[in-house]
Amino acid sequence: MKKLYLEIIVYLVVSSVLFAQAVVPDGVYQKVDSALQSRALPDLAATLADNAAAPWYPRLESYVLKLARQFVVQNELELAQGTCRALIDNNLDNREALDLYQSVSDAIETRNKNAERKAELARVAEFKQKMAEEKIREDVQKTYVTVTNPETGKKVYLDQDFNNHYRSYSWDLMLGLANLGYLSDPVSNR
Repeated sequence: MKKLYLEIIVYLVVSSVLFAQAVVPDGVYQKVDSALQSRALPDLAATLADNAAAPWYPRLESYVLKLARQFVVQNELELAQGTCRALIDNNLDNREALDLYQSVSDAIETRNKNAERKAELARVAEFKQKMAEEKIREDVQKTYVTVTNPETGKKVYLDQDFNNHYRSYSWDLMLGLANLGYLSDPVSNR
C-alpha cells in the first residue's frame, strides 16, 4: 500500500512538471501595454525580439495578437496593422498574424476607397448645387426686374409683368337654382 501511495505521489509530481506552462513575466506585459498605449511600434518590436527565445514567447505572441484584434474592433486599423507587422517580423511562421495582417490591409484599402468615393460624391453634389443656384439666378434675372435701393444697396426683385392699374373683378350672381359668375379683365377689355 505504501508503494502505491509513493507511486501516486511521484506520478503527480512528474505530471505537474510535464504539464506546467511557462508564465510570461508581468514586466513584459507592461512593456507591451505601454508600447501599444503610446503607439510606439518600434518599442513593441524590440520587446518581442528581446523575448523571442523565451519558453513563454508563444503566449506573448497570443497576447499581442489578442490586442491587435481588439484594435480592429475599435477601428484602429493602422495600429492593428503595425502590431501584426511587429509579430510577423519576429516570427514569420505565425499564420494567425499573417492572416490578420492581410485582413487589416484589405480593410484599410476598402476604407480608403470608400472615403475617396464619398469625397467624389460630395464634390459632384456641390457642383450640382452650384449649377442649380446659377440657373435659379439666371431665371430670376429673366423673370424679374432688379431694383437696387441707393441708400442700403440691397436688391429687390419686381415682377416684369407688374401693372399698377390692373385689377380683375369677379362678379357673382346667385339665383335660387344656379350660380353664375363672370370675371372681367380691364386689360383685355381695352
